[in-house]
Amino acid sequence: MAITLVKQDSGFKIEFKGRTILEHTSETPCVLTGVGRPAVESLSGFFKVKEALPDLKGQVSFDIVGAGDREVVIKFGSSLMMSLTEEAGRLEIRQNSDNPEEGRLLLRMPSVLNERIYGGGEQYSRKTLNGKKLPVWISEPGVGRRKDLFSTVVAV
Repeated sequence: MAITLVKQDSGFKIEFKGRTILEHTSETPCVLTGVGRPAVESLSGFFKVKEALPDLKGQVSFDIVGAGDREVVIKFGSSLMMSLTEEAGRLEIRQNSDNPEEGRLLLRMPSVLNERIYGGGEQYSRKTLNGKKLPVWISEPGVGRRKDLFSTVVAV
């Protein structure tokens, strides 16, 4: 299964298994980066993370560093490298930034009409997550994991 890179006037499109994975133009960059400064509180293994939304900057400029059937490497701006690699029939996306200040990354990925997004790797209260923002760090411990009476009764 090959990764297909399609060069366009002011950007590119990357396809995998017949689906568009990334589409980048100067008007709608697929990668945005920013600086975040979270306030993290911890008490007995429970974490509370607070942060104002960082100002994200679209990485308009790009350079195709490498493009083959199984891997595409792109440099965005002056510091962000992204590789898309086919591994055992799956697409792996990896990124690395030379700028230690840029700790926030937003990756825009197109979806198709009526597509359903499930999971996200954490415990959520809704089945479908279309149009929702999925935080990577979750502070909700889940049913039965807290020591208060209500969670314990519900878990039993």
